[in-house]
Amino acid sequence: MKRRAPSDKSTTDEECDDSDEIAQNQDQDDNSSQATLSESDLAPAEGGGDHSGSGINNSTIKTALIPLNSPSLNQLATSLGLLITHSDIDVNDVIVKSECLPNKHKQQHAHPSVCHHWLRDSAAAGRILPIALYVLDDYNPNNSEDGSDDLPPNPQSKNACFRIHPLNSPNEHLVHALRILKQDRVARDERWNALAYSRAAAMVKSFPHRIRSKDDIRLQLSYDSNDTVHTKNIGEKKIRAKIEEYLNYGRISEAETIQNSASHKLYNALCSIQGIGPRRAYELSRTGASSLGELVERGSITQEDVTLAQHLELGIPRTEVSSIAGVVMENARTLLPHPTHAICGGYRRGKSESNDIDILITHHGYTLQQMNEFLANLARRLQDMGFLTKLMRQLSLSDGHSDKHDYQSTLLGVVASSSKYGTTDSAQVTFRRVDIIVCHPHSFHLEVLAWTGSVMYERDLRAFVKRRNLKLNASCVYDEHTNNEVDLSGIRSERHLLAFLHLPWIAPENRNCD
Repeated sequence: MKRRAPSDKSTTDEECDDSDEIAQNQDQDDNSSQATLSESDLAPAEGGGDHSGSGINNSTIKTALIPLNSPSLNQLATSLGLLITHSDIDVNDVIVKSECLPNKHKQQHAHPSVCHHWLRDSAAAGRILPIALYVLDDYNPNNSEDGSDDLPPNPQSKNACFRIHPLNSPNEHLVHALRILKQDRVARDERWNALAYSRAAAMVKSFPHRIRSKDDIRLQLSYDSNDTVHTKNIGEKKIRAKIEEYLNYGRISEAETIQNSASHKLYNALCSIQGIGPRRAYELSRTGASSLGELVERGSITQEDVTLAQHLELGIPRTEVSSIAGVVMENARTLLPHPTHAICGGYRRGKSESNDIDILITHHGYTLQQMNEFLANLARRLQDMGFLTKLMRQLSLSDGHSDKHDYQSTLLGVVASSSKYGTTDSAQVTFRRVDIIVCHPHSFHLEVLAWTGSVMYERDLRAFVKRRNLKLNASCVYDEHTNNEVDLSGIRSERHLLAFLHLPWIAPENRNCD
């Protein structure tokens, strides 16, 4: 993949490879799933048979704005075993409209209204496709199915993707201390130690109750001879000692020392500057400078970098996130009739404030090349109106080559949020980081999963899938040995995708592992 999702949402294949010990050290409950995946789980029935999972409850569909005697429409419907009629509408029927209009049909009934592309794409696929991405109402990725096929979460699993991690933990102070130790190891380029602290923090965050003694954590943070394969150098004993120190004294002295140090505060400030990674931030924080201003005077960074960082490190309230996404989508609809979109990242995980805004867009009637052109035109339009003030990177446009398994294109930018654009009540501009991602419709639910995060959830998810000889990125699932991609066109929701991957349904607000 050309570009991974931002650090609080996803992981690269390389990072997943570094975590192979996860895939080889599953809990007993995790091993109950099949060793291989069956694509039959994906496929709705063809022709006039059972349409389970497609959103079709019978074989009658209704039309709107399409002549009943349309030969092409009738031919498509007949090939799918469906009957077109203008008779009285039943609650279980589907209405097909001839156009994907920006001004969507306002329904006063329970049945869905879909674009005619659904018929055409279903005929091309030779089966009834799920209607979720074709419905002429705003798509909601959080719409849940009945959950009858869900695997239950496993609170004792070492895989974060099997556990529940709520937004607010009863052990938040301990989690915070472990995060500080993890940040310090990242800064020192101690990759394995940083990963170990990340895992410990995620495990502690999954506890539904306050941890009061080491007996509470022994079950989940103990490592017997079978569990230490490939992990003996990560330092779990040291981490257990840190946790026991916290339980005994209510603090971890090393974490307090790090947090209160001037160099750590400067390090955190440097990490908020675009283009400065953890290693460079660590080096600059150890030069003897006491502030960002001093580094500006030395020429190590620019004042523009500092000013922008001061804006971007401010949390974005949920109302502002949705308002900024609204401006983006209002302009998107002038270029693309009825796009499907979802706001992902921390917003979807229920955070009261987000670090940035991730907007995922697709369209069932467009090719990837057309979506690339749409993204470039959208960038120009947002720039011309003064809303998009800075491209953090040039547009990353996918070429769609299957050998790269990359079917998403990205815009990483900064927008000027203010009352001028209706995103806040203040006339004063606050700069906000926005990522806009366009993707192929067949991979949309996978993209939603990948861009929702959090990091540890995504990392363990990829490692778990790898045990089934599959690899997963934000765009596709493919066989690790043959490089063949799994057909995801029948996936009807994120929940369905997780069931197909033999993973439990964890609601987005319970994926806050980091």
